[in-house]
Amino acid sequence: MNQKAGVSKEYKKNFVLDETKLRKICDVLREHSAKLDFDTYINFYVSLEDDSFFETTNVDEVLQEDNAPGRGILNLLIEIRRTEPKEEENHKPELERKAIAAVAFTRSRENPLLFLVRGTNRDWCVLLADELDAQIHRVLTRGHYTLLSTHALDIVVFLLLGGLSLIGLSLVVYKLGAHVSLEEVQKMSMEDRTERILQLLNKRDTTFGVIGAICMICMAIVVAVVELRPLSRLVEKVRRSVFYWGDMVPIHDAFQKRMVQVKWGVGIAFLVSLLASIIGGLLMR
Repeated sequence: MNQKAGVSKEYKKNFVLDETKLRKICDVLREHSAKLDFDTYINFYVSLEDDSFFETTNVDEVLQEDNAPGRGILNLLIEIRRTEPKEEENHKPELERKAIAAVAFTRSRENPLLFLVRGTNRDWCVLLADELDAQIHRVLTRGHYTLLSTHALDIVVFLLLGGLSLIGLSLVVYKLGAHVSLEEVQKMSMEDRTERILQLLNKRDTTFGVIGAICMICMAIVVAVVELRPLSRLVEKVRRSVFYWGDMVPIHDAFQKRMVQVKWGVGIAFLVSLLASIIGGLLMR
């Protein structure tokens, strides 16, 4: 019975994959596959934003893809496959055969990068995994904090606005209590309680109206955050993975330039505000 071994790893950070780094990953796969006692080849599977896909064994065809907006590369899967499949896989379509090693880049998942290595030689699997891990770290972007994932931001905003809504509702209840004692409420029937609330609403109490309006606004914002996910979508725009060739090169360069300008603008605005506060404090003495 053949011994089975393998290594798999996922990465939460985004990536910027350019031609040089892609070719280096392919070189690593070729170098290690040449050490196996059977023939292999490298297969590329590419899916695009317009729901089309293609397969090739030539990395140049991948790099020649236009990679334009609306038809940009969404997923790239690089696999080492046996030239002559095993008997149990010989009757299967090529896509269903197990790859010996695979590296997947995607822009459609929370974890945009992963690799898998498996075989009967554990040392070979570990060595290839170490090489792939080293190359993959070269394409990962910096400044990605896993604790501030897109879903976590939505949850934080939901809890914050939900808490504000509860505070508002508590104030409403407190305001009602100022008009009606607890003993009096307990003695009321359900019809009397409803009538009493309507009477309070008809009194046009300004404070009560403001508190109620705030509660309604907070609840509306909570529903909007859950449905529209504005923060998570904004983060997805800022923290994005890029296949850096074709039309995406000038687009990503322009995006990076805008991000630098925004960072400088925020930093300068903070410094001006800080200096104004310091000067204002000195003048008030």
